[in-house]
Amino acid sequence: ENTTYLLRRGAGETNIQLYDISSLSSQRQKKWTWWLAMMSYRFALRLSQMSRTFVPEDDRAMKRNFRTRERSLLQNALELLEELDDMDGGKHETICAAIHEHLAGTFLLSDATSDMAGAPRAS
Repeated sequence: ENTTYLLRRGAGETNIQLYDISSLSSQRQKKWTWWLAMMSYRFALRLSQMSRTFVPEDDRAMKRNFRTRERSLLQNALELLEELDDMDGGKHETICAAIHEHLAGTFLLSDATSDMAGAPRAS
């Protein structure tokens, strides 16, 4: 059976916490839905930062893979927030707007963006 886990250790702590994400996502509880939405959002932001920092500019395939995963995480966060709203957990319009903005940015910051500074792209 496929299961997803998350290991978490707070700064300066020695204890590690193990979360069964698959189990948490099957429970329809507001706190876990919120937590999963925010983790998806945070992972997407970190992935974006890692892509800009560590992936070489000329490795377009890797950049494309990072963008695709980032989009998936952002879309997942939006879906979880919609689910939370359906459970009367609030609309969270500000965070949804921020996620939509980041999602749009993944389409604007494509391979074409890096080409704008260099030579014209061959069609």
